[in-house]
Amino acid sequence: MNLDNMFEKDGMYFYSVKGFASIKMELRFTMSNERADVIKARLLLMYLMKTNNKYTFYKDIRDKLKEFYNMYLNIDESKVGSKRFVIFTVKLLNPKLIDEDYFEDAIAFARDILFDPNFRDGKLDKDVFEQIKKDIINKKIINLANPKTKAQINLLIEALPKCNLNKNIIVDIEEFKTIVESITENDIIDFYNDLISNSFFRGFVFGDVNEEEFSIIRKYFPFKSSVTNLDYTDFVDVNIGEKELIDETIKDSTLNVVYQINNYSLDKWYLYRIIQVMLSNSNGLCHKVLRNERGLVYSAGSYINKYRFWGIIILGASISQYDKEKCLEGIREIFNLLKDEKVVNELLSFVKDKFNQDYLVRDELVNNLIDEVEYYVFNERPLQEKLHNLTNSVTSQDIINEVSNIEEKFIYFYKGVKNEK
Repeated sequence: MNLDNMFEKDGMYFYSVKGFASIKMELRFTMSNERADVIKARLLLMYLMKTNNKYTFYKDIRDKLKEFYNMYLNIDESKVGSKRFVIFTVKLLNPKLIDEDYFEDAIAFARDILFDPNFRDGKLDKDVFEQIKKDIINKKIINLANPKTKAQINLLIEALPKCNLNKNIIVDIEEFKTIVESITENDIIDFYNDLISNSFFRGFVFGDVNEEEFSIIRKYFPFKSSVTNLDYTDFVDVNIGEKELIDETIKDSTLNVVYQINNYSLDKWYLYRIIQVMLSNSNGLCHKVLRNERGLVYSAGSYINKYRFWGIIILGASISQYDKEKCLEGIREIFNLLKDEKVVNELLSFVKDKFNQDYLVRDELVNNLIDEVEYYVFNERPLQEKLHNLTNSVTSQDIINEVSNIEEKFIYFYKGVKNEK
């Protein structure tokens, strides 16, 4: 394997964009569309994620991933137009958001997965290799067992018989098994070496990354590279005003009030998670004020959309056309209550109890469910622990201060008048 040859290529692009919550790196390698190579690629990619020279067992790889919060790491193959690529993707929660320094360890781990495969003594781990062969065959059997899927595949083959991509589609399971079983350990090692040494196409890093973090990426992935700083503030002022739309085909009306979050920043994300529950839970203020106390609605709730540097909160209620002003008065009362320390204290206590209970339930799931299900859950566990600690640190004054940055901007009344004449 010649990494020097690959790193000599000019094809790594860094895009520094302020305000993104995640940092993403993607490496693309070209490969052929021949059916045997496509199957080799799938076997190789499964093997790389199952075992490694440093992390021999699948559990070791999973346990290491747990250290990096919600890190997403994946190797896949995909076709774009007439080209086919092997795509290596790393996605990290920006360490600045949770005030922890794990960036270099995570990037080093990503390099180990891609560039330090378990090819000891020029051989694969036989048990792992045989198991992934069985897995890929079983997946194909399940896929072709679905009549609709098989019909769609046959449609492509019949309708586009001259298409090179369709020529390589396999609908006969015995043919597929024969190809898979004929692929040897040496075939996989040769395919990997050719891919890494000769096929690098392009790499991208995108996110709120500083020069020190760029240097860390270059240390472990030392491609020839260039850096572009992008001005991506995406701040938009919400329209100020009121609009009413009449619809004679419906009876119920909907009132939506849009609030703009001024001075929003990504490090406040957990505060708005709490505010969302305070507003929209069955015990929250929307139901308490608009339904239980005022009897104006059957359903009401809120929607919070957080962008990179700003955000909006929309409170919506399904009401009679005659209750618009009463409902608007109630919605404004809700935001006044979020500035009342006694009310906020009671709501915050409820939210913390709810989140703590969810945390304990998730903890039980992680420890008791079977391995396959745990695979989908474990990535979230350390991040959940961080969120658990952040939530318990919030005070009522934190919420009141944040609500002072929320400003009513736009009223939209969708007025249903059917059978109301």
